[in-house]
Amino acid sequence: MKILAISKRPPGATADRLAALAVDEAARVWALQCAGTIREIYFCAERPAAVVILECADGDEARDILATLPMVEAGVLDFDILPLQPFDHYERLFRDEFKR
Repeated sequence: MKILAISKRPPGATADRLAALAVDEAARVWALQCAGTIREIYFCAERPAAVVILECADGDEARDILATLPMVEAGVLDFDILPLQPFDHYERLFRDEFKR
């Protein structure tokens, strides 16, 4: 299952605390990418957040995997987890088109 995870900073998470863990965080993300669990990762252009696409069994597995990130372990980062499913409503949108 494809999972979208968007990072958020809990209260008290300072830039200094995040920076101190940046190298360890990058190493863990790289390991998860090499394992095929993290498929894509981006920074949000309009706010301080990371957007991660994971391939997992479900949202619980994604949360468990993200919990292994050093910033999450240290309590300076958390994630909103959004399990995704394929868009399958084309038939509904074009129902009348197909009847012609």
